[in-house]
Amino acid sequence: MSPKVTVVIPNFNHESYLTKRIDSVINQSFQDYEIILMDDKSTDKSHEVIEHYRNHPKVSKIIYNVENSGSTFKQWNKGIKEAKGEYIWIAESDDFNELNFLERMVNLLEADSNRVAAYSHSWEIDSKNVRLRNWDFHYHELNMTLWKSDFVMSGSMLATSYMFIKNIVPNASAVVFKKNAYHKAGGADETYRVIGDWKLWSSLFLQGDVAFVAEPLNYFRTHQRNVRSATARNGISLLERLRVMEYLRTQINIPVDIQDRAMHHFVKTWIDMILQQGLTYQASKKVIQQFIKQDPHAWRRLLKRCWLLRTKMFRLVFKLITN
Repeated sequence: MSPKVTVVIPNFNHESYLTKRIDSVINQSFQDYEIILMDDKSTDKSHEVIEHYRNHPKVSKIIYNVENSGSTFKQWNKGIKEAKGEYIWIAESDDFNELNFLERMVNLLEADSNRVAAYSHSWEIDSKNVRLRNWDFHYHELNMTLWKSDFVMSGSMLATSYMFIKNIVPNASAVVFKKNAYHKAGGADETYRVIGDWKLWSSLFLQGDVAFVAEPLNYFRTHQRNVRSATARNGISLLERLRVMEYLRTQINIPVDIQDRAMHHFVKTWIDMILQQGLTYQASKKVIQQFIKQDPHAWRRLLKRCWLLRTKMFRLVFKLITN
């Protein structure tokens, strides 16, 4: 008999966190699952940690890449291709979860066949497992009350009202989803380098209803080696953000007020990346070229934001306009 859930644990150079991650899966209160361990040609001692679990009865497969794939999303697709479970949990190798996480998520999915995904609130933690903040800070500018309580909502409504503006899923470790919905959504888009998860959740949510648990059951690690931290300066995340927005426009009708909110939020994020993360001029030029294709009011939004900041941004925008 096939397991109810397949837990895919994709790893790259997370030797320090891997044991805690795997143990937080093995010790879940819900036990009808298999584990697929994956390693993307790590250069640390991850191999030794993984081999320690080779004969564990819950580990159905171990996959070592001969060469580094260079893609989180290729790894996701590769792991899920081997999955036998009805539901999938991508448990990122540097995170961990409360021991009732899987039970809570599966119960929500089993309660209604229209539900394609269930996810929980999350804590951000540092390299020493210290709680930094929960994701209230991320949700507040979207809706001050929605994520304060458990809810079930149409995935299309979530995509229209919120996912078009920003990614409302903390990270993959917070989500359990139906495998068939994943395939209907096209799987993870391997042409994305940074925010392919945002694209995936957007397309997956469009397949049915989504359940949310307001209790933080996921611990999402943020540190300097995260993919997002390493790509802030080159503008890739901003360009991919525009791609997600364009994709959603082709799938659902986005109200004008939501589009307006999304564009203002995009400008704010772009300027913050310039001022705080060192986004380069060349990267900014590529971003603005794509941005103006989507938004006829792009320059007005930029100038308004710059006026509020009254900073060197005026000089940058002038340079972008005149070059």
